[in-house]
Amino acid sequence: MLRPRIIPSLLIHANGLVKTVNFKNPKYVGDPINSIKIFNEKEVDELVVFDIDATVSGNEPNYLLLERLANQTMMPLCYGGGVKSLQQAQRIFSLGIEKIALSSSVIQNPNLITEIGDRVGSQSVIVVLDVKKKIFGGYEVFTHNGKIATGVCPMKFVQKAQRLGAGEIIINSIDNDGVMNGYDMNLIDKIREKTTLPITVLGGAGSLDDIEKVISKHSIIGVAAGSLFVFKGKYKAVLINYPDRKLKSELFKKKTMKIKNKTLLITGGTGSFGNAVLNRFLNTDHFKEIRIFSRDEKKQDDMRNLYKNEKIKFHIGDVRDYSSIERVMRGVDYVFHAAALKQVPSCEFFPIEATKTNVFGTQNVIDASDFNKVSKVICLSTDKAAYPINAMGISKALMEKVAVAAARNCNNTTVCLTRYGNVMASRGSVIPLFLNQIKNGENLTITDPKMTRFLMSLDEAVELVLFAFENGNAGDLFVNKAPAGTIGDLAQALKEMFNVDNRLKIIGTRHGEKLYETLCTKEEMSKAENMGKFYRIPSDNRNLNYNQYFSEGEVDLSKVEDYNSHNTKQCDIEDIKNLLKGLPLIQEEFKRLKQ
Repeated sequence: MLRPRIIPSLLIHANGLVKTVNFKNPKYVGDPINSIKIFNEKEVDELVVFDIDATVSGNEPNYLLLERLANQTMMPLCYGGGVKSLQQAQRIFSLGIEKIALSSSVIQNPNLITEIGDRVGSQSVIVVLDVKKKIFGGYEVFTHNGKIATGVCPMKFVQKAQRLGAGEIIINSIDNDGVMNGYDMNLIDKIREKTTLPITVLGGAGSLDDIEKVISKHSIIGVAAGSLFVFKGKYKAVLINYPDRKLKSELFKKKTMKIKNKTLLITGGTGSFGNAVLNRFLNTDHFKEIRIFSRDEKKQDDMRNLYKNEKIKFHIGDVRDYSSIERVMRGVDYVFHAAALKQVPSCEFFPIEATKTNVFGTQNVIDASDFNKVSKVICLSTDKAAYPINAMGISKALMEKVAVAAARNCNNTTVCLTRYGNVMASRGSVIPLFLNQIKNGENLTITDPKMTRFLMSLDEAVELVLFAFENGNAGDLFVNKAPAGTIGDLAQALKEMFNVDNRLKIIGTRHGEKLYETLCTKEEMSKAENMGKFYRIPSDNRNLNYNQYFSEGEVDLSKVEDYNSHNTKQCDIEDIKNLLKGLPLIQEEFKRLKQ
């Protein structure tokens, strides 16, 4: 699941940063370059910049200013204003801007959406609709900064924009602009009913409660605001502000979790996933206690010193040992089972050890959970479990079978699973390796530049587990839809981002590696339920009396494709750079270089 983005919206007028009310009376509030520098420090999710002069005056976009903005921006950047042609869009993309916002021009020429999307990819084409209420009910799209009524119904146009290949819709309420009394929820409801595209809403935010209200109701992918992030206090003093990570996590939790004061156990909790879960829930009231279970006392001590929080309880043990996992399970309400041997080459050399941890360890976790009346267990799996060719994947595939079989027979506990691909910048992944090689001036070691891997963030991995937590039935397997990219493009993206010229060194495929990874087999896809950002694969609940079952018209598997890193959405170098910009590891490295 993509976490909702909280996006500052910046208006440019006469090369200065301004704010408006109902699209009128622009008030100067500062220098856009300085503002972006501050937003960099605050690690905003994304920025959207509108030049409110360009379309009205008929001028070209200010490419010099855009280049300066792009050079300063450390987060994904969307620009709108005066873009009327593919050539203009291409020039803007060449400056390092990731998304183009089209407004007035696509009302006059809707085919521009397709023209630009076919060339640069639909994910970079954003349609902006400036909307105002009609006197006798309904809504109408306006252009040229709210000056020209078009007679266009926004609900109908978003459907047209989707057919023409838009990647996202921004809905901007003229009536609510700068008023800071909340978003137009009725407008959002109507737009959401008409399109499956990602939506960003703009116009009216006066507090973080307004943002939370939209996220809670719609899981809107983007919530943008202007005045909220520029003004502070009763008298609207100019002060750039933005919620920190902790506060944002609390906003998102209000939607996703309905439990309070429970006890959570994370097996293998000292890894990247365990740290992400702690960052997500430590300062909420969902869990009164979070137990970290692992066999690594050094990592536990590191976590203890890092968090210094009485809510976290550390337990040394091994999932291979039933008695140790049974003891820690007493009084637990929920379990996230992340303990595993995950390194492909290591498991190739020690397959029995992989089996002991990944297979028998999982059975121990489930048995101890059911014995102690744990409400739900989420078992974490990997894309390498689908069509496995290596010991790690085989052991994880068998782990899935163990979990599904156990789910049929548990009396007290619901067991379900998640399966996801490579988590970007997680411990032991290739991104930290490349960064170290870049810092040390070494060659970037690549197994095969054409090898593809799914690209997802740690936050998205946590979101998948939480989705399974709230929606999973016994034996369900949940898979996160994710884009993919080649290892060669990933290395090149990092080189360009850090402006280095390290050579690439091809070292050959390691033990047990695949050219591409599969998240859902064709057999699973034949019965998968599409749940938007996820697939749900229900378990096969037939018993061994097969003569009781007879079916006609079985799905022809020759017509079903598996879901793999070769046939999912492919990211080019610019797409990968856009994803990398949102990673804390990359942001921290940029900060270090600027010091």
